[in-house]
Amino acid sequence: MSSSGSSSTINSRAGASDKGCGVSDQDPASFAGNASDVVKPIATMPPFVARPPAGWEVSSGFALPAALTLSALLLISSLSLQTLAMHQQQRGRQRWHTATQQDAVRSAAMDFAQRASGAEACLLAWPSEQWSQLAACGAADPQALRSGQADGLAWILKRWQPGQSIGRLSLHIAELGSAAIDLAWSEAGVQQVGLP
Repeated sequence: MSSSGSSSTINSRAGASDKGCGVSDQDPASFAGNASDVVKPIATMPPFVARPPAGWEVSSGFALPAALTLSALLLISSLSLQTLAMHQQQRGRQRWHTATQQDAVRSAAMDFAQRASGAEACLLAWPSEQWSQLAACGAADPQALRSGQADGLAWILKRWQPGQSIGRLSLHIAELGSAAIDLAWSEAGVQQVGLP
């Protein structure tokens, strides 16, 4: 009697427990329809689209112009450096040419001075235009002062114009052209080549 009573009590508790857990006696196949109803709204949600941070579009809009500006500045700087280097090279060549010409003129003048010694020193007191008709320096040879060679460069006398103690010597030097230089002279000959 007590055994059947206990069994009834257990069954009643089990039934109550099943109801409390929400367990239903429905057919398991009926849950398939319910599950599809739950999943369907999720499956039809719009896809997630990653969006850039706010302000990124504005910053990227200036990236290309900034890069072009920087490239232009670098190009201008490079061209400026090349132009400066070319000018420096040109000035260096000009200084070298000037120094070379001055050395050649000085060498030619020294050769002239060596020739204008002895009997030819008499000619220094007269302009070169009068040498060929000059009777005062009969022992002198004007042709000895009209041309020469120094440091492998030939020179030709264009004019000698004497002053009281300083004369102006004008020459034409091969490969360099015309040039002039002052000489200090006396009756004994040339005393100094190239006055400061």
